[in-house]
Parts: sequence; structure tokens; C-alpha cells
Amino acid sequence: MAPLGIEQLAKDPAAFAGRDLKVRGVVAVVAPARRLFTLIPQSEYDVCREVTCSSFEVPVSWDGPPPRSAQPVLVTGRLREPEPGRFVLEAASVEVRQ
Repeated sequence: MAPLGIEQLAKDPAAFAGRDLKVRGVVAVVAPARRLFTLIPQSEYDVCREVTCSSFEVPVSWDGPPPRSAQPVLVTGRLREPEPGRFVLEAASVEVRQ
């Protein structure tokens, strides 16, 4: 399965709900106490070199050690819709990329 970019996922998350996915992006906000972090598109990070300038963001639930902000990652998991219109990528694995 080819990885999706955050842009693809954020434009129509309902189309991917309940599916196993690989998603690539850059870590923005990390909330270790909540076991969450958010991903932004690599392309937007490359332009502004900050994690606060993105127009798309996808929350990721992860029980493992949290990645650091600004790290590029590849997340494998399933997109869930815990509430109508609210989507969370439940990660089975998070691979830090260079």
C-alpha cells in the first residue's frame, strides 16, 4: 500500500474511515499525556519550516513513545470516526523518517 499524504487524507477523511492506511507527514503538536500528536503535510513544512503554518492537520492516537515535533514520520494505522465529522488515525506503528 502506497503512503498517503496529509493533504489527501484531510480533504476527504470520510472516504478513508475504517480503512487501514499508511500516512506520511511531519509531527506538529505532541500531547504525550493524551497519547496524541498531530501531523501536517511535509510540503507545507518544507515551505515555512515551522509546524504552525499548515492548513491541514490530522490527529494521531499512539500508545508508543511520542515522536518529537518537526519530525517526519510514516504512520501505519486505521482511520476512525469517534464522533460524527471528527477523525483520528489510530496508529499501529510510527516510523521516524529522515
